[in-house]
Amino acid sequence: MNQQNYEVKVVDDPASASFLAENVKGLYKAPVYIFIAAGDQYDMSQIDCGLLSENICLAATAYGLGSINLGGPVRSLRDNPGLLAKLGFGEHYKLCLVLALGYADEAPDAHPRRKEKVEFVKIPTAASER
Repeated sequence: MNQQNYEVKVVDDPASASFLAENVKGLYKAPVYIFIAAGDQYDMSQIDCGLLSENICLAATAYGLGSINLGGPVRSLRDNPGLLAKLGFGEHYKLCLVLALGYADEAPDAHPRRKEKVEFVKIPTAASER
């Protein structure tokens, strides 16, 4: 529905990024942080934020950058309202995701996917019950 019910704050100033890395639990030391907040005016805002962050990560990869979605710093910032306020989100927005961007120091293998997390199902319909 193209609600765009999110706010994005990009921190790419070296001093600001360093300050955040030192004061926000769970942040990697990265040159760029992207903070994404979901609006409370639309019930699918968190999903939109997830899609937005995935597209940012894909674009970063295309440009040879590393990226990571972080949830821990969201908790840390919510526990520190003064620091969260410095990001300047609007009244109806709640921090949802943090992305760290930069050149990766390592490229670990992906963890194997747990097959039991996906199941193919068939939904009974009137046609299939005959």
